[in-house]
Amino acid sequence: MTWGARVCHCLGMPTTTTTNRAALTRLRVEAGLSQSALAERSGIGRTAITRIESGARQGPPETIRAIADALGCTVSDLVDIEVKS
Repeated sequence: MTWGARVCHCLGMPTTTTTNRAALTRLRVEAGLSQSALAERSGIGRTAITRIESGARQGPPETIRAIADALGCTVSDLVDIEVKS
């Protein structure tokens, strides 16, 4: 759980977390990695990387953590947290 999500959770605020596809693609390209190279580095299948980047699926927390570690960024860099009202 990211810091922002923890704060919302502690305050009893319902949230949704979605993968920021544009940030994922931008960070991957900036790192000079193809989807296949990111998949190999993160231990996540290339198809899963493709589907997350295209928006066909949301990555579960452990997948996003592995991708963040492989890119050298934080999970917060890859997700958007929306507080529901």
